[in-house]
Amino acid sequence: MKRSSLSPSLNAQLALALLARCACCVTREKLEHDARLAGLTGAEIDAAWMGRSFDVKHSAAIDFALAVRSFSEIAIANSRSKALRMGLALEELDLVEARALELAMLEIAAASRPGGTASAGKRLH
Repeated sequence: MKRSSLSPSLNAQLALALLARCACCVTREKLEHDARLAGLTGAEIDAAWMGRSFDVKHSAAIDFALAVRSFSEIAIANSRSKALRMGLALEELDLVEARALELAMLEIAAASRPGGTASAGKRLH
């Protein structure tokens, strides 16, 4: 069975939203570059930095990913329910959750390094 994956634009939006607190200019530039390669416009990139999307399903997916990163069971349950109502499939939510956890761990690893920054570009995809 073929494993499905997130669309390039949603993947880029998730990375922007979940790594928005990163102060590393190199990482931020890489994220924006990858987002443009995924077809995002400047306005879409700005929205993603703020945890939003102009696409309703993508916005629900970003909300869910941010809830996963918060590790709040209530926030996760509420955002999962909203995402399902917005039309995301359970398989998509599983992929978003896995990506959110991966990005959260990347953020934690970067913060634990001397200076608190790291090249998150090592594993953004």
